[in-house]
Amino acid sequence: MHPLTKRAPSTINKEIDQGIERILDHRAIGQGKKNFHREYLVLWKGKSESDATWERAETLWQLEDVVKAYLHSLTGTSGSLGGGGLS
Repeated sequence: MHPLTKRAPSTINKEIDQGIERILDHRAIGQGKKNFHREYLVLWKGKSESDATWERAETLWQLEDVVKAYLHSLTGTSGSLGGGGLS
């Protein structure tokens, strides 16, 4: 059995290493506790908005500060929209 780690798969690390310019939008997918997850529309540095990708919140764990700043810009609060996000 392998110990649990917070390391993302190498394909995810590669994307994150490119750098994120900003988060453009978010959406909630699924219903109920089991199927619910949040996704963020990520604009990567050096890419156009048409190349932005939807990324699950869990994928962006290394960028929690960027996600919180985005949520703060929407709500003017600490950045929780409830029902998901990063923890």
